[in-house]
Amino acid sequence: MLASIKDRPSRAGIRTRQERNARPAGTRKRFWKVWLWRVWRAAPDKGFVYVRSEYPQAFAAMREAVAQARAKGYLRLGLFDVEVVRGAGSYVAGEETSLLRSLAGLRATVRAKPPYPATHGYLGQSTAVNNVESLASAPAIVAATEPPRWRFRSAGRWAGSCRHTSLTCLCWIRLWACRTYGCATSPSPNHLKDCAAFTGSASRRGQAAGGCAGKSGRRQVPRKRDRLEALMNPLIETTTMARLPAGQVEYRLDRRGSAVVVVFHGGHVRAGLAVGEEVFAAADCTVLVPSRPGYGRTPLSTGTSVPEYADVVRALCTHLGIDRVSAVVGISGGGPTAATMAARYPDLVERLILISAVGWLPFPGRLTQLGAHIMFAAGTERTTWAGIRALVRVAPNTCLRLMLRSLSTRPVGEVVAALRSDDRAMLLFLFGHMRSGRGFLNDLRPTPDVTAQIGQPTLVIATRTDRGVPFAHAQSLADTIRHSQLIESQAHTHFVWLGPDWPVIAKRIRAFLDTEAAASDPADSTT
Repeated sequence: MLASIKDRPSRAGIRTRQERNARPAGTRKRFWKVWLWRVWRAAPDKGFVYVRSEYPQAFAAMREAVAQARAKGYLRLGLFDVEVVRGAGSYVAGEETSLLRSLAGLRATVRAKPPYPATHGYLGQSTAVNNVESLASAPAIVAATEPPRWRFRSAGRWAGSCRHTSLTCLCWIRLWACRTYGCATSPSPNHLKDCAAFTGSASRRGQAAGGCAGKSGRRQVPRKRDRLEALMNPLIETTTMARLPAGQVEYRLDRRGSAVVVVFHGGHVRAGLAVGEEVFAAADCTVLVPSRPGYGRTPLSTGTSVPEYADVVRALCTHLGIDRVSAVVGISGGGPTAATMAARYPDLVERLILISAVGWLPFPGRLTQLGAHIMFAAGTERTTWAGIRALVRVAPNTCLRLMLRSLSTRPVGEVVAALRSDDRAMLLFLFGHMRSGRGFLNDLRPTPDVTAQIGQPTLVIATRTDRGVPFAHAQSLADTIRHSQLIESQAHTHFVWLGPDWPVIAKRIRAFLDTEAAASDPADSTT
């Protein structure tokens, strides 16, 4: 069949589609030889095995396998080594660009292609992404019987003769048999021959049937809005209520490793919104996120002042059995709470991280305070955010321009144009799920300055183009807190984790979490 197609002369010297797609019988065997030769010639510097945190046994088994490979000399430091990484519990991280963003300490979301990971992958380097189980099955597939021909029926016959029943082999069949890729679901366990027969049902143009199979078994294509919601749902997390002597507290506890990080989010954000936390998940840290007073389901009576709420969080840690906190993180308006907790409980808190944090400079201006009391009062904040949600649905670009104008000093058109598609979707989702409650006006109240009492190592991260919290706050915090380091981000907005240099900053955060908790000499602090 293939030979006859190849030998058939084309009309007027123009190759037909069959001629362009035809493959000689031995091409697949040569493909494997060339592929393995290219891997050897590429001489990669580093390899990663990404294991989701829901599978601790698989993570332990993979680490043991890598240790055995090092002991036998298959892996060597300086030549080629493999690192086993425990990623966050995100389903979307199965997509290659999401996986690479998660490895770099970013939020695991899909980015637009091109550029492809082969040229712009991990930290901008050329990266090959493969499923570990697929690579493990490759030798057996290569050693199997004669590879399939370029037709579905031949692929099904080859699958029936092959002894492998793993669904992983199905991806190789689809690479040979399909020109258009899709998605299919089937009950497990299932024989590979049946799966190949199912995927072999194609149209006359040779395209495979794709999509999601519903209860009726018919093909269902998700709407664009449903795909966006499925992509951004990792921002929404389940929270829990704790009843403490001081009152009720809403919190979220994502258990991972032994190191615990307490995150205080800024204005309009509750514990159920996981924003800017991916770097701590990538560092295998257990993350505790309480809703500050007035936000979410934490009533304002639980802690009307920042020192009172710091005492409440200390009681929450005791309630959860947490006796040491590797770092307290204050983001935006949560900065004073994080700094106060570090100052009041040095026996509990080892480090302090402030990201775009509000300091103790006069903030905000009188005009901004007046507008906040009008838009975010108890009787108007629900209407304000309802209008924002309507803009997200009806005029998303207008919504971005409106919100980002108050979060960046750069021209808003330039800021919106520079946003990546996944970052744009994340911001729209975030703006559509923000609520102020009674917490935002409570944040505007003055609080005692505790920067002189902080003795823990401190990391201050901010950008000069932040209009929401001016860069002067970060400079003031770095100047008044002992043993502090100031990292200037190149981000264009208040959300520094969307900046182009965030992978480098995330690496410094992970290194900061791995350092000794003992304070360094003040003369060694850099600002």
